[in-house]
Amino acid sequence: SKTPGRTQLINLFEVANGKRLVDLPGYGYAAVQKKIKNQWQHALNDYLNKRECLKGLVVLMDIRHPLKESDQQMISWAVAVDIPIFLLLTKADKLATSAAKAQLNKVREAVLPFMGDIQVENFSSLKKTGIDKLRAKLDDWFSGVVTAKV
Repeated sequence: SKTPGRTQLINLFEVANGKRLVDLPGYGYAAVQKKIKNQWQHALNDYLNKRECLKGLVVLMDIRHPLKESDQQMISWAVAVDIPIFLLLTKADKLATSAAKAQLNKVREAVLPFMGDIQVENFSSLKKTGIDKLRAKLDDWFSGVVTAKV
């Protein structure tokens, strides 16, 4: 959707026997009232703290505006509870290839101090960039395989 904050409930998607993807309401910018955003943050916090079967987090960030304060808070939380993170820099097609690569390297460098299991990749649904890496990561999490970070 072109409107930030379109996801307003926790949505579960069954992808295989007992394996689900969960789409959570946005914790960053959303075109909604502050009261609603606060409700989302409370629900997000509850969900993340109570889901023992959580295998990892895929965090979507606009490549042009990565690592906002809310992104850094999410990363800090996930690292603190030892949850692997797959950061996708979305809209990579909006930048020239060299600029997208430079931004990817900049974000990879910026997350090093977090000292967690964090993988960062460029992503474009338009050009299909990063889809194979996302699928591979989800397959690893669903199968319980631990892979080296790239």
